[in-house]
Amino acid sequence: MSEQKIILTKMQTLIMNILKNGTASEEEASQLDSLEASLQNQPCFKSSEDPQYALLGEEVTALVQSGKLENAADLLNTHDISAEDYLDFIDYHFEDEEEIEDIDDDVRAALTQACAKALS
Repeated sequence: MSEQKIILTKMQTLIMNILKNGTASEEEASQLDSLEASLQNQPCFKSSEDPQYALLGEEVTALVQSGKLENAADLLNTHDISAEDYLDFIDYHFEDEEEIEDIDDDVRAALTQACAKALS
Protein backbone atom coordinates (compact mmCIF):
# COMPACT_ATOMS: atom_id res chain seq x y z
CA MET A 1 0.00 0.00 0.00
CA SER A 2 1.41 3.37 -0.99
CA GLU A 3 2.03 6.19 1.46
CA GLN A 4 -0.75 8.21 -0.17
CA LYS A 5 -3.21 5.30 0.21
CA ILE A 6 -2.25 4.92 3.88
CA ILE A 7 -2.84 8.64 4.50
CA LEU A 8 -6.21 8.60 2.72
CA THR A 9 -7.29 5.48 4.60
CA LYS A 10 -6.36 7.03 7.95
CA MET A 11 -8.20 10.23 7.01
CA GLN A 12 -11.31 8.29 6.02
CA THR A 13 -11.28 6.31 9.27
CA LEU A 14 -10.82 9.47 11.31
CA ILE A 15 -13.57 11.34 9.45
CA MET A 16 -15.99 8.44 9.84
CA ASN A 17 -15.27 8.41 13.58
CA ILE A 18 -15.85 12.16 13.82
CA LEU A 19 -19.13 11.83 11.92
CA LYS A 20 -20.19 8.95 14.15
CA ASN A 21 -19.47 10.97 17.30
CA GLY A 22 -20.90 14.19 15.89
CA THR A 23 -17.86 16.21 16.92
CA ALA A 24 -14.09 16.18 16.70
CA SER A 25 -11.84 16.24 19.73
CA GLU A 26 -8.79 18.48 19.72
CA GLU A 27 -6.64 15.38 19.19
CA GLU A 28 -8.72 14.25 16.21
CA ALA A 29 -8.65 17.72 14.68
CA SER A 30 -4.89 17.82 15.12
CA GLN A 31 -4.50 14.35 13.57
CA LEU A 32 -6.64 15.37 10.62
CA ASP A 33 -4.59 18.54 10.09
CA SER A 34 -1.40 16.48 10.22
CA LEU A 35 -2.71 13.93 7.72
CA GLU A 36 -3.85 16.68 5.35
CA ALA A 37 -0.40 18.26 5.53
CA SER A 38 1.20 14.89 4.78
CA LEU A 39 -1.15 14.39 1.85
CA GLN A 40 -0.01 17.68 0.32
CA ASN A 41 3.51 16.23 0.13
CA GLN A 42 2.39 13.36 -2.11
CA PRO A 43 3.30 13.57 -5.81
CA CYS A 44 -0.24 14.14 -7.17
CA PHE A 45 -0.63 17.10 -4.82
CA LYS A 46 2.66 18.75 -5.77
CA SER A 47 2.65 21.89 -7.88
CA SER A 48 2.39 21.41 -11.61
CA GLU A 49 5.16 22.76 -13.80
CA ASP A 50 2.45 23.84 -16.25
CA PRO A 51 1.12 27.24 -15.11
CA GLN A 52 -2.40 26.30 -16.26
CA TYR A 53 -2.73 23.87 -13.34
CA ALA A 54 -2.16 24.26 -9.62
CA LEU A 55 -1.44 20.58 -8.99
CA LEU A 56 0.25 17.82 -10.94
CA GLY A 57 -2.85 15.64 -10.51
CA GLU A 58 -4.98 18.35 -12.12
CA GLU A 59 -2.63 18.41 -15.11
CA VAL A 60 -2.95 14.64 -15.48
CA THR A 61 -6.73 14.96 -15.24
CA ALA A 62 -6.78 17.42 -18.15
CA LEU A 63 -4.78 14.95 -20.26
CA VAL A 64 -7.11 12.08 -19.33
CA GLN A 65 -10.20 14.11 -20.12
CA SER A 66 -8.83 15.11 -23.51
CA GLY A 67 -8.23 11.46 -24.39
CA LYS A 68 -4.45 11.65 -24.13
CA LEU A 69 -4.08 8.58 -21.92
CA GLU A 70 -0.56 7.76 -23.11
CA ASN A 71 0.59 11.29 -22.28
CA ALA A 72 -1.12 11.06 -18.90
CA ALA A 73 0.54 7.69 -18.24
CA ASP A 74 3.94 9.09 -19.22
CA LEU A 75 3.49 12.05 -16.86
CA LEU A 76 2.42 9.76 -14.03
CA ASN A 77 5.36 7.42 -14.60
CA THR A 78 7.81 10.33 -14.88
CA HIS A 79 6.78 11.43 -11.40
CA ASP A 80 6.59 7.88 -9.97
CA ILE A 81 2.83 8.06 -9.47
CA SER A 82 0.89 4.83 -9.81
CA ALA A 83 -2.42 4.77 -11.65
CA GLU A 84 -4.02 3.71 -8.35
CA ASP A 85 -2.62 6.74 -6.51
CA TYR A 86 -3.76 9.05 -9.31
CA LEU A 87 -7.28 7.56 -9.23
CA ASP A 88 -7.36 7.96 -5.45
CA PHE A 89 -6.26 11.58 -5.97
CA ILE A 90 -9.16 12.37 -8.29
CA ASP A 91 -11.65 10.64 -5.99
CA TYR A 92 -10.40 12.77 -3.10
CA HIS A 93 -9.65 16.05 -4.87
CA PHE A 94 -12.73 16.17 -7.08
CA GLU A 95 -15.04 14.42 -4.60
CA ASP A 96 -18.07 16.67 -5.08
CA GLU A 97 -17.28 18.04 -8.51
CA GLU A 98 -18.79 17.16 -11.84
CA GLU A 99 -15.37 17.57 -13.42
CA ILE A 100 -14.56 13.87 -13.28
CA GLU A 101 -17.90 12.36 -14.28
CA ASP A 102 -16.37 11.42 -17.63
CA ILE A 103 -13.58 9.43 -15.96
CA ASP A 104 -15.64 6.26 -15.70
CA ASP A 105 -14.55 2.68 -15.04
CA ASP A 106 -13.56 2.15 -18.68
CA VAL A 107 -11.31 5.23 -18.69
CA ARG A 108 -9.81 4.20 -15.35
CA ALA A 109 -9.02 0.72 -16.68
CA ALA A 110 -7.55 2.15 -19.89
CA LEU A 111 -5.33 4.53 -17.91
CA THR A 112 -4.13 1.70 -15.67
CA GLN A 113 -3.25 -0.32 -18.78
CA ALA A 114 -1.50 2.68 -20.35
CA CYS A 115 0.61 3.14 -17.22
CA ALA A 116 1.58 -0.53 -17.19
CA LYS A 117 2.41 -0.42 -20.90
CA ALA A 118 4.52 2.72 -20.47
CA LEU A 119 6.53 0.97 -17.74
CA SER A 120 7.27 -2.10 -19.84
